[in-house]
Amino acid sequence: ALLFFPELWAAIFVKVADGSFKQSINKAGLELLALPIPSSIKPQVKSFIDVFIDSFATGIGGLLLIVCTSVLGMSFSTISYPVIFFIGLWVLLIVGVRREYVQAFRTAIEKRTIDLDEQSINLEDASLFASFLNILQGDNERQILYVLNLLENVQNERFLPYLKDLLHHPSAEIREQALRMISRYRTLDISSQVTAMVNDPSQEVRVGAINYLLQKSSGTAQLELLHGYLDHADNQIRGAALLGAARLCAREPSLRQDLNFKSRIENTLRQVQQLPETPGQQQYIKSTLARAIGIAEDPGLYPYLHILLSDTSSEVLQEAVISAGQT
Repeated sequence: ALLFFPELWAAIFVKVADGSFKQSINKAGLELLALPIPSSIKPQVKSFIDVFIDSFATGIGGLLLIVCTSVLGMSFSTISYPVIFFIGLWVLLIVGVRREYVQAFRTAIEKRTIDLDEQSINLEDASLFASFLNILQGDNERQILYVLNLLENVQNERFLPYLKDLLHHPSAEIREQALRMISRYRTLDISSQVTAMVNDPSQEVRVGAINYLLQKSSGTAQLELLHGYLDHADNQIRGAALLGAARLCAREPSLRQDLNFKSRIENTLRQVQQLPETPGQQQYIKSTLARAIGIAEDPGLYPYLHILLSDTSSEVLQEAVISAGQT
């Protein structure tokens, strides 16, 4: 502006633009640049930039201005030429920082140095988005889990094809996390695919699958679906259904009577010792009962929890203690 219109209004415009951009674009850019920095040193880095770097750069700019005017005798309009030169250097620096930023973010994901509770992800950054997709399609289980945790509260339909693929991942933890994230897309219904996951080897995946199917049904259909799994011949599926029923009863206490939840807990606890199950299966059933009582938030079930607290199995006792802490 000063190069073509060396007038007062041009100087005012430059000063106003400098102040506004410094508090908006520049400040937001610095926050993004600090994203891959470990939380333990991030406050020191930000303070160093805000206090030292900012003041140092302002001082250097003042010295250059004195040199250009007093030593070199440049006019206000011709000072724009070195300014344009420095703007060009600044643009080149931005291009280099952009490449390094994506690499630093990828390294931070690999080393798990990003605090998930602090971050909000800008998916408009095409390079960052592409990096996430590459990781989700990769073979590194730790990186995939970390990105899934990072994106847990993000709803973006561009991720859906990758989340669906992860439902078949060898890692049970990844399958369970992907299913939990998919369940947040209320308009999407993949019940036919999730039904097969009720037979998953992992307890957490089975529970997640039943919860998903219950979420996609309502009324009589929901109760019939749940009763079918609660009466299933497979102990593993019955246990997962019991945990799903417990969550449902905690959200809607009126369903306790419809599901005969208390009677089901009582009968299962009474029969478990009489069933021709192996000790491992008995431990599984009792542990599931203890966990279900803690989830259901029903004071009428607490006497059964007291019984489980005296069990000789360390696995059952651990679940009972955890549930007791929730009551």
